[in-house]
Amino acid sequence: MRNVWVIARREYSRFFTTSVSYAVAFAILLILGVIFALTVYGAYQSAYTGGGFSGPTPAPDIKGIAGTFTFMLVLSIPALTMRLISDENRMGTLELLLTAPVQDWELIVGKWLGGLLFLFTVLAVTLIYPIILNIYETPAANIQWQVLSLIILSLALLAMFWNLVIGKRREALLILLGIWVVAIAVALLLYYLIVPGIDWGLTISSYLGLIMISAAFLGLGVGISSLFSNQVAAFFVTLGVFILFWWIFGFISQFAQGSASDIFTYLDMGAHFNNNLNAGTINLSDLVYYLSLTALGLFTGTVAVESRRWS
Repeated sequence: MRNVWVIARREYSRFFTTSVSYAVAFAILLILGVIFALTVYGAYQSAYTGGGFSGPTPAPDIKGIAGTFTFMLVLSIPALTMRLISDENRMGTLELLLTAPVQDWELIVGKWLGGLLFLFTVLAVTLIYPIILNIYETPAANIQWQVLSLIILSLALLAMFWNLVIGKRREALLILLGIWVVAIAVALLLYYLIVPGIDWGLTISSYLGLIMISAAFLGLGVGISSLFSNQVAAFFVTLGVFILFWWIFGFISQFAQGSASDIFTYLDMGAHFNNNLNAGTINLSDLVYYLSLTALGLFTGTVAVESRRWS
């Protein structure tokens, strides 16, 4: 496992040295910020015209933001994974890695884990949105605790990104992130789950779904990247596979009949998220589905790398 962690740290650091990674993070956060602003604006417009958070107009929740995030993952993860193995193939560095005392699965899992840590960083920034929504839906007398949590979150994220800018002691990123996670977790347990506010059960379920989707997409992306030595080919094949799982299978299930409809419905990745996890329901079958896709991608990558070792 030490080799896996070393490779993961190396890949995580490399994400912050490529323009593609910054472009992906910027695009995701920009679009999510616009969707969040429109959600809050629409809720206040409705409240102003006679609705309200406690009236007939339902309070805004995290569903729209989570749904938009998954859409962005379908389009952006291929850009992140296309170089992970195929670039090593193109530059001839894969052969050097294979001569090192590293097992094939450790290389694949390390690459996958590095990408997952990068998406965790992006996902951590979006936790600002449910905290802000909870501020607007919680009685004013208790707002000071949430404002304090928001300040802690902002300072932690600012320190993380400043550390990246100056390029010193990157190990402190994990320490800062750990402190931030503990602070937010304590705030949630002691306050947010007790004081009335947004549905934190739904929020936790949605974020769990985002984590599972990120892991599955990255696993498939790494596996496909290991099959190619051309980044462009890896990108388009990965994007095609994502579209197949996220939209095409669901479209086919609407016209199929009998057991075929059930099979395509189960293969529909979007249905597992939109109908269950993003609705506040956590089913073991959904988690097994995403973990199976992750394992499939990692297994494919391991077999592809192993075949190159003996070719």
